[in-house]
Amino acid sequence: MEPLIPRQSDIIQLAREVGRVTVDSLAARFDVSPQTIRKDLNVLCDRGLL
Repeated sequence: MEPLIPRQSDIIQLAREVGRVTVDSLAARFDVSPQTIRKDLNVLCDRGLL
């Protein structure tokens, strides 16, 4: 299993602090496309981290 990239770790931390995050808000925060965020969220969910 590949290690998490820093953005993915930040997403976990943010979700735990705020309680809820949206694809659009994360895409804007990290300056990436919504598709990139969806891929990150899928990885995190598949690993049971979100």
